[in-house]
Amino acid sequence: MAEYFKGLLSFALRLGVILIPLLTLLELVKGQWEGKKLKGVERFLSAEAAMALLAGLLFGLLYGAGVIVSSLREGGRRQEAFAVVTFLAVFHSVFEDTMLFVAAGADPLFITLPRAAVAVLLFLPLRYLLRR
Repeated sequence: MAEYFKGLLSFALRLGVILIPLLTLLELVKGQWEGKKLKGVERFLSAEAAMALLAGLLFGLLYGAGVIVSSLREGGRRQEAFAVVTFLAVFHSVFEDTMLFVAAGADPLFITLPRAAVAVLLFLPLRYLLRR
């Protein structure tokens, strides 16, 4: 029983080491990006959509969806939100999921590369079609 709790505490600490820096990073990036143009990204997405995409990539669909809904309420474009949601449906929580699975012993490339390829193959044509 003591071994079980020792392992549980060890895993909880590893989760904290992963999640706390990610949350901090998101808040720092959000503070830097607000009101500024994003070089390179602005060809594909507005600053609001890029923030929603970053939130979804870091923390998953629920947090990213909250940022997307907030963006739409502030006048964001529905087509752009749809493209971001489509991308996140395949490639959500990539940093968090990958780090958690690596902490459990999985291969990060096996987890990340197929998801990234499918997400990009869906996003780029969809974004192009939605702009028309």
